Amino acid sequence: MRRKLINCLTVCLLSGITSADTWTVDDDGKADFNNIGDCINAASDGDTINVYPGTYDFMYVYKNINIIGIGGPDVTIVDAQLNNRAFWCDSNSGVAYVEGFTFTRGYLDDGGITGPVNVASPVHMKNCVITKCRSLWTGAVRVQWSSGGTLFEDVVVEGNMQMVTNSSSRGGGFDIDVDNNVVLRRCTIQNNFSQRSDGGDIKGGAIYNNAYSLQLEECVISSNTIIHTNESTSYIFKALGSAIFSVNPFHMDNTIICGNIGLWNNGAQGTQINGGYSGSGNVVSTNCDSTGQVLGACCLETECTLATAYDCGVAGGTFKGMLTTCEQVDCMDDGNYGACCVDGNCASSTQYICDSLGGVWQGKFTTCENVACTPPPAIAGCCLSDDCLTTVETLCDSLGGTWQGDSSDCKSNACEPWTGACCVSGSCLDVTLDECFSASGSFVGDLSTCADGVDCGSECLGDINNDGMVNVTDLLTLISVWGVCP
Repeated sequence: MRRKLINCLTVCLLSGITSADTWTVDDDGKADFNNIGDCINAASDGDTINVYPGTYDFMYVYKNINIIGIGGPDVTIVDAQLNNRAFWCDSNSGVAYVEGFTFTRGYLDDGGITGPVNVASPVHMKNCVITKCRSLWTGAVRVQWSSGGTLFEDVVVEGNMQMVTNSSSRGGGFDIDVDNNVVLRRCTIQNNFSQRSDGGDIKGGAIYNNAYSLQLEECVISSNTIIHTNESTSYIFKALGSAIFSVNPFHMDNTIICGNIGLWNNGAQGTQINGGYSGSGNVVSTNCDSTGQVLGACCLETECTLATAYDCGVAGGTFKGMLTTCEQVDCMDDGNYGACCVDGNCASSTQYICDSLGGVWQGKFTTCENVACTPPPAIAGCCLSDDCLTTVETLCDSLGGTWQGDSSDCKSNACEPWTGACCVSGSCLDVTLDECFSASGSFVGDLSTCADGVDCGSECLGDINNDGMVNVTDLLTLISVWGVCP
């Protein structure tokens, strides 16, 4: 609902000045609208839309407005479910501002004209995540037409896929094709995948750039992959720029580029950057494991220190990004710590670090003093006769096996063969299965014993027909087969 004070409205009407409004959206109700599209339709240029946590299906911005996910990208999600674009900005009235959303599962196959996240006019996008988008032609984010002046700030583009079977393949993360400047500031572009199988090269694992002016500031571009799968032996199709392919020279400062892979159809490995660039403070490495070389601010509770991302995570801290400094961050206001259970042990960390360590996150503001971390069951050796199985104790017991102890394994434990009751000539012996067969006995079963009261009976040698008696019938049977054995 629009809220205006009467005196402000009167002043605005008299002066000819309009006042910007603030709108609310909540998919659970209790707001001005329950979907983003209707709210944008009602809003005017300059208005602000606050979107409460929830899941929404599409965002089409065609006005000069501010759209803010007030809970941040972890809880404010635009999920296109692979049925449509997740985001499209096409405003002709100024620069739209978008903050605090996750845009996921966008998909569009329109011949490369637009992308799953499409920017066709200037936008300032901040603190957003773009993930799990799919396309056949473009990168997950297509920046096109009159969108020069666009700024992506603290945006994560990860886990997106481009599967190209024909035509062009341009950028697994960003496909930038504008006639003006675009800036990526403190962005992370990682683990995006592009593949091409027809004739022609594949270009740009993280960024394809055809802008006259592209600037990268303090970004991390890592572990993106482009691969050409054409099986032709007569022509080599190239994978150019596993991190960045740029038609025009670009500028980057304090940016990390590492571990990106570009494979040609003949198995050759391409370079990470294809195109000229300028700038300073950049790290370009084939190996992302740059421990001890690339540092950033690490918040340990309320204290800040410089560390690698790995060392910060091991210490239970919050890593603020490569090349960040303690002067740039405020650890007092971090507020993202909680208890993390890893293999029965508890540590204070963020959810991201807890997940990366394979732990179980207990939630924000939990502490190791008020949670109980139950260790996982031990996996060790279990003897099943003379065979050994590596499993947990409960399964070993259910199989009738003999548990060898928490610290045992099949390599260091030789399992003795089981014994069981064996009937031989009317007598009962506790022997192994092989020993019983060697004696032409009848094996009752593993782990059975003669003390269990096994009845082996007594052997009657003359009872040929096994009727429990030796009589004329047995004699006639013997006479009938009298003579030389065949």
